[in-house]
Amino acid sequence: MDIREAQLADIFEITSILIEEMYEEVGIGKPIRSKILDYITYLHEEGIMYVVETNIIKKDGMGKELAGMTGAHISQWWWSDQDFLSEDFTFVRKKFRKGTLALKLMKKLDTYAKKLKMPLVTGVFNDVEHERKNKLFSKLYQHFGYIYLGGDLKVIGRE
Repeated sequence: MDIREAQLADIFEITSILIEEMYEEVGIGKPIRSKILDYITYLHEEGIMYVVETNIIKKDGMGKELAGMTGAHISQWWWSDQDFLSEDFTFVRKKFRKGTLALKLMKKLDTYAKKLKMPLVTGVFNDVEHERKNKLFSKLYQHFGYIYLGGDLKVIGRE
C-alpha cells in the first residue's frame, strides 16, 4: 500500500468514506454531504490530504481502493499570529486496521508539519476507543491538554 497526496479525483471517494464509515463510528452531528465535499475540496486546494491507496481494484473497476486518509490545514492560535498545522481527520477503514496504517498516516502528517517548520495540533475528538487511540497518539506526539464536552449532550447522542 502506498501513501500519496490526495488528488482531485479522490475528493468524492474521501467524502463518501468519511460520511459512510467515519460518521458511523463517531456519530456526532448529522453529516451534510455538500458541506463535507466543500471542506474536502478546501483541504485539497488550501491544505493537505494524504491517502493510503491499496492494490485492490474498486468494484466499479475505476481505480484502486483507499484504505485510509488524513487531512489538515494551516491555522493560527486565536491569541497569536503563529501558524500551526491543524489536523482535521485521520481515518483508516475497518477492514484495513490490522496493521500500522494509522501510525504511518500520522507520521506522514508530522513530517509535513516539520517540513513547514510548524507545530502539528492533533488529537482524538471522539469517545470511540479513545484509550486505544490515546496510546497510539502517544507513540508519536507529545501529550498536551484534554477535550471536554458539556451542555446538552443528548443532541449528539451522548449523556
